[in-house]
Amino acid sequence: MRRITTSSALLLAGMSALAMGAAQNAGATTLINDQFSGTSGTNLSGNQPDTTNLAGNTWVQYGTPSNNGGSPVTPNSTDAITYGGSNSAAFPLYSGSGAYAEIGAAINFNADTSPTGGLLTVSGTLDALNNGSEWMALGMGPSNPTNNYGPWTGGPWVLVKHTGEVQFFATGGTGHLVVDDTTAENTTGTHSIQISYNPTTTTASLSVDGTAVTGGTYTYGGTNAAAPASFGSVFIDNRYKFAYSPVAGASNYGTFGNVVVTGTPTPEPMTLAIFAAGAMGLSLLRRKRAS
Repeated sequence: MRRITTSSALLLAGMSALAMGAAQNAGATTLINDQFSGTSGTNLSGNQPDTTNLAGNTWVQYGTPSNNGGSPVTPNSTDAITYGGSNSAAFPLYSGSGAYAEIGAAINFNADTSPTGGLLTVSGTLDALNNGSEWMALGMGPSNPTNNYGPWTGGPWVLVKHTGEVQFFATGGTGHLVVDDTTAENTTGTHSIQISYNPTTTTASLSVDGTAVTGGTYTYGGTNAAAPASFGSVFIDNRYKFAYSPVAGASNYGTFGNVVVTGTPTPEPMTLAIFAAGAMGLSLLRRKRAS
């Protein structure tokens, strides 16, 4: 029986890790695919997407209509984002005071957006219903966006107004407007949004309803905003005015669905350890051959 030396074992580990790495970067991996197939009325927060390669990750709801948000909250009967029962989730109607209310949800996807990582895409379907929402938003943010939520956590992100106007921003807030999609102006109803980020070229781009938006690209660096270190979450956000009167029979302030994130997952610590072991094995093998 042949004895396996330490260097041989490390070499085998290294080859295994290299194979895993090659397979991981061979093509895009679906990190999240949520069709919101849960039971109508069930809270979104705390639920895992229908399909995910991120074991243990669940949606987290941020903000409440009463305090304009900013931190994770425990959903209740008045402010919970819930499954709609038709492959969507819905922002609740709320009768309160003040000019605006915001509410959002986020989930970590922990993708590798380093220059060696693959193309990262986030897509979803938004429908503001023209029933009172000032806007809805979809975008990328940092991992564990616990300090805030929605478009203020990072970028790039897309804003869909209740009129149908679509705006694309490169970073958190509204300071870096890339394009105002006038072709969608006053086109109410459902919009399919896709944001892509290429870490090699540090370029973000926007597609609306399956078509690339003219001028809807932004390359970070130089005189533009600095390239983000990484993106680790996807968020859905909603802002509406209390003064708006929802259309007759409206049951929510807008819905979202078909949220899909594809990209290259960041290697887990164990995988990194295996890579290190493999490198050590290769080094020992070279030394053995040289001696």
